[in-house]
Amino acid sequence: MQCPECEQGVVTKVQVRATQEILHLCQGCESLWLAAGDIGTEPFNSFTSYMEELGLPPLWSSLYVLEPEKITSPQAGKYLRSVGSMEAKRR
Repeated sequence: MQCPECEQGVVTKVQVRATQEILHLCQGCESLWLAAGDIGTEPFNSFTSYMEELGLPPLWSSLYVLEPEKITSPQAGKYLRSVGSMEAKRR
């Protein structure tokens, strides 16, 4: 799904490694939603602020990407594989 905030990035389902929480994160602007049904209907959160509130680093390496097929940039895919973010079990 295209991000309703930046209208350029793709919203991808991710899981926080430390908490196992499922989130929906824009690859472009890093807008974040807690539930898929909230995308475009509820205000977004900032990925950085959200992770800092949890006491975690606001880095993609803190996540598992649950929809690797939605990663559009070859560089991003290479990075996410290198940090183990694309090795998550599917839910």
